[in-house]
Amino acid sequence: FEVSMGDCYESKEWSDCKTFRERAELVDYRYAPLNREVQYRFSFMLPHAYPSLEVKQIIGQWHNDIYGPTLSVRHLNGLVWIDLMLEKGKTTHKFLIPKIDKGIWYTLDFKIIWSKSASGKIELKVNDSKSFDYRGPTLDPILSFGPYFRFGLYRSHLYRVSTPSWSTQSIFYCDVLSLF
Repeated sequence: FEVSMGDCYESKEWSDCKTFRERAELVDYRYAPLNREVQYRFSFMLPHAYPSLEVKQIIGQWHNDIYGPTLSVRHLNGLVWIDLMLEKGKTTHKFLIPKIDKGIWYTLDFKIIWSKSASGKIELKVNDSKSFDYRGPTLDPILSFGPYFRFGLYRSHLYRVSTPSWSTQSIFYCDVLSLF
């Protein structure tokens, strides 16, 4: 996946460029079932030439169709973390995962129960090592359905860059699974 300046999604209702966003993503529009375990797994690599930018970069996300990602995998300057949003526009939980080095493949293996109750869970293994295990709600109480999964490179808040003349960013993926 490759994103260059001006790679924007456009529709009648939305403009990435007008809202300072760029992306190259694939989407699995199947809504995840509620209250039973599902698994998502993908491997990715940032190439050695991957430029670091001081903008939000998302490499995997679970959207809820109401206000954006319920869960997202974010990258900035070699750090990767998981954001869980149980309220519109607010990260309610943040989980840091081990530092990501360029030129190395990483596999993220999630086991998730999408639930508005305490029976929800998110378990993450990175390269077969447990990274974190969260128990509790995994969906905003206003939602009545599970999210769908997207992966690729999405960057936003581009207005934070004073001179928007950055280079192209590429990320490699393989073995992408959504099992439910």
